[in-house]
Amino acid sequence: RKNIVKLKNNNIAVGIAIGDDKKIPFFESLGTDFYKVLSKDIENYRLIEKLKETNKKVFVSTGLSDFDQIGQLINFISNAKNRFALIHTQLTYVVEDINLKAIPLLEEKFNIPVAFGSHAINKNVIYAAISMEPSDIFFYVKGDRITKHLDEDHAVKLSECTRMINNIRELQLAVGKGIKQKMEN
Repeated sequence: RKNIVKLKNNNIAVGIAIGDDKKIPFFESLGTDFYKVLSKDIENYRLIEKLKETNKKVFVSTGLSDFDQIGQLINFISNAKNRFALIHTQLTYVVEDINLKAIPLLEEKFNIPVAFGSHAINKNVIYAAISMEPSDIFFYVKGDRITKHLDEDHAVKLSECTRMINNIRELQLAVGKGIKQKMEN
């Protein structure tokens, strides 16, 4: 609770990855700003319905999904689609499998914002994703002490987060507007 208050006092949005709809009231009481549905729960319509009722932003990971499953989700959330976004992620460490071109494809096909979620060991994939203009970027964060956990290999150290976020913000400027104009030499 105190960490959430600290983050919110620093104007940082707090989100929760959730798989149990019974825990929503608790997180609502903490002032959660947004929720993330894990890819294994993309067809957990009970959970998604309860999240719709919060009127908060909901991100749904597509890591284990195909177009049919995503299409069914889009139909289910149609009356609240403006508060939802997909997260394109591949649950792989292999750079060749990340498929960043899926970001604009998903956005065009389903007419919904698409974020990027990184599971890559090579953290530079996060920077490469910027050129696909995801709505948001998700990456795992870990403490600086050595502790082994499921997301250890692809998590960014907390002490490196400020640099990572500043780099993301600066590199987003490089994407530009797509207009080619004559420049003075």
